[in-house]
Amino acid sequence: MEQLKLTETEFEWIETNLTLIRNGVAVDEPFRNEVFRLYNKITGGNKKPSSCGRCWRNTKKEVYQYYLKILNIV
Repeated sequence: MEQLKLTETEFEWIETNLTLIRNGVAVDEPFRNEVFRLYNKITGGNKKPSSCGRCWRNTKKEVYQYYLKILNIV
């Protein structure tokens, strides 16, 4: 199994917020910032939070796919 790049608390945050991550609902700025922070931690990237809809969808998708990979669902 791949080494987990997130802390248990970060992983639990994703689990708690799966509905918001998976769906196209509007979220507040702190939530958006946290998803981008987790994305950067997972990928090693340096993507900045933006209002770009496509960027937001892709970022959420990557975090969700990583979550599934850790659970061995993907």
